[in-house]
Amino acid sequence: MFAFFLSADNLILNPGFESWTENTPDNWTHKSGITVFKEDGLSHEGNFSLKDSLTTQSQTDADLISASIEISPGVACTLRVWVYDNEPAGRLRLIACWNTGDSDWGSYSADSANWQQLELVTNTPFNADSGSLALRAYDIDSVWDGDAVFYIDDAEFITITEPPPFVKRIWHTPTHPTQTETENIYAEILDNGNITVDSLYYGINNLDSHFAITHAAISGDTFSYNIPQQTEDDTVFYYLWVKDNDDSVTISDTNTYYVGNKGIIINELCYDTPGSDTACFVELYGPPGASLEGIEVVGVNGSDGEDYQNIDLTGYLIPSDGFFVIAQDSSVINSDTITTKVNLQNGPDNIELRFKGITIDALGYGNGNFIFTGEGLPAPDIAYTNSLSRYPDGEDTDNNISDFIETTLRTPGEGNFSYIKENNAGQPFDISFPSILLGNKGEFIIKAGGKGRVDFSIFNILGQQIFNSKKDFSNPGTYKIEWNIKDVCPGVYFCNLQYEEILLTEKILVIR
Repeated sequence: MFAFFLSADNLILNPGFESWTENTPDNWTHKSGITVFKEDGLSHEGNFSLKDSLTTQSQTDADLISASIEISPGVACTLRVWVYDNEPAGRLRLIACWNTGDSDWGSYSADSANWQQLELVTNTPFNADSGSLALRAYDIDSVWDGDAVFYIDDAEFITITEPPPFVKRIWHTPTHPTQTETENIYAEILDNGNITVDSLYYGINNLDSHFAITHAAISGDTFSYNIPQQTEDDTVFYYLWVKDNDDSVTISDTNTYYVGNKGIIINELCYDTPGSDTACFVELYGPPGASLEGIEVVGVNGSDGEDYQNIDLTGYLIPSDGFFVIAQDSSVINSDTITTKVNLQNGPDNIELRFKGITIDALGYGNGNFIFTGEGLPAPDIAYTNSLSRYPDGEDTDNNISDFIETTLRTPGEGNFSYIKENNAGQPFDISFPSILLGNKGEFIIKAGGKGRVDFSIFNILGQQIFNSKKDFSNPGTYKIEWNIKDVCPGVYFCNLQYEEILLTEKILVIR
């Protein structure tokens, strides 16, 4: 994000190039592609300026750099410098360089017979603790002649003691609205004073022409906005502009959402196995035969919010069973494609499902303070060998903590299990309840970690038992209970299951 603010103390040492040791200005360094001189005949203020003579065509070798400055992370800052550029063969550009290796870039100088001030307004990165002001010289002559000359004076690096508003997080629901749905935008905004003015700007398919709306409601630090219904297949771009009582302004990053529900979501994730990870996978769920053209799975780093992994699924289709499995290796059953890229980072972290670069589903998982790009609140960070499983399959409330549970048994390419219990002996017991039954047969899969008896019954909405099955497990394993629904009327039914001290009840729907 970017911020505009009132100025404070200059942090640059020797900002006017008044102090030199031999042929080098104190507290400044330069790359080998430029030669610097003390100039006493042309200055903006004071007795001296710096004469910058460009001698290289390698742009990264043409920097003048201030001494490193200690900074506070995540605060607003302004960099300024006066330059005299009456040189048709070259130009200068102002840069903020951070100890993280990142940089922010300002505008270029223009040919002029007068001094001009270059300015760069930005925020210090939230993981940086020092930075420098730099000026880069550029050769723009059609034929390089090696004698571009500039004059530099009165540099400033200013941070504000009162930080601007901090947009901690922006999110929208639903993640992929249909053309009949109003989109709800939420922004958590932190400030040491009060937010006095706020606007959300949005545009359809670009920001060339945009609309401005103010908040619909405020709850604590969370501002909410409503973007009206849009046409299917549109992409909506939006960003936030806020000002506080110190007249400090923050402009958020631009966010996007896609209008139209593709019906394809992240359904199960296994990202951690013993030792050197093997058999990791991501399972997608969607309409059978749906194209994955333009769909990609993206790993988003919980430490900095940057993409670190990308899996392009162009050319694939959702199989007839509705499950598409991206496997790390051939040991994963029911795999539809294999790539080592699916060995995603342990939590706290995120994965996103994107269509043409726009996020249509997102899962954030893990505990603690991290950059969360999922939906609602994060799902738990699971133990190794376990999975994060959505239940029921395909159910999406736009809240990861509600939609995903930790399952001890992984089911790539199969229905997810809704319950993970242990009996008195500490033996795991999982059962898969399909939420919808089609065709002539309902299947209920039980995975038992020990021996025992299961009493399974189905009741109609009048409370009448219409099916009962008792199974004895002589050994740990997988068992199937089948219910013939050929002559069963469509509607809602209830399943009861008793296994030792475990009692489970689940609603299912039979349709034709």
